[in-house]
Amino acid sequence: MLLLSIVSASFLLEGCATINRGAFTEAQAATATVPGIADARFWADAPGAGRQMTASFRGRDGETAMLALSGGSDNGAFGAGLLNGWTKSGTRPEFSIVTGISTGALIAPFAFLGAGEDAELARLYTTISQRDIYRTRFALAIPLSPSAASTKPLGRLIARSLTDSLIDRIAREHRRERSACAGRLFPVPPRAAAMPAASLPSHRETLDCRYRAGSGK
Repeated sequence: MLLLSIVSASFLLEGCATINRGAFTEAQAATATVPGIADARFWADAPGAGRQMTASFRGRDGETAMLALSGGSDNGAFGAGLLNGWTKSGTRPEFSIVTGISTGALIAPFAFLGAGEDAELARLYTTISQRDIYRTRFALAIPLSPSAASTKPLGRLIARSLTDSLIDRIAREHRRERSACAGRLFPVPPRAAAMPAASLPSHRETLDCRYRAGSGK
């Protein structure tokens, strides 16, 4: 009887649902911007994109070292472990350019700042669990919600980790002609958008407002 009541209630809620779950269109992807930050996003294959990501920094031996970190959800732990092991080997360079997609974009700021962030990177990938990433919504609330789960826990984790101090350090490294970019893949059509981290510190107030406005999702 209880099960029947729950199923009946779920159908009633579904009938009352007014959430618009329209797909994010190709046209919207092509024109999307971050309000108040004109240079926060550009297409990686657009004319001149290479110049926006270029870094003139050279390492100890005059080399240009570039690091690209792939996505892969919790498999990002492999990248975090590789960086820790690379440091211990004594051969890890100071990267001129660091970029990443998805979980790789979360690793990128720490990889960019160097071996001093290895312990924090290891902590983030070895001490968190599902509850630190997302929270499943109550079944009867899903029809009236924009998703079956909330990523608010991940938002809080990122806010605690990417502090003002850390972002300021990234900006100082950018002034040394080093470059850090986060990436976002769009599957249809296959295309990547790049977001240079160096543009963020001067827009911290704008970013803080955007984050607070969306933190309840």
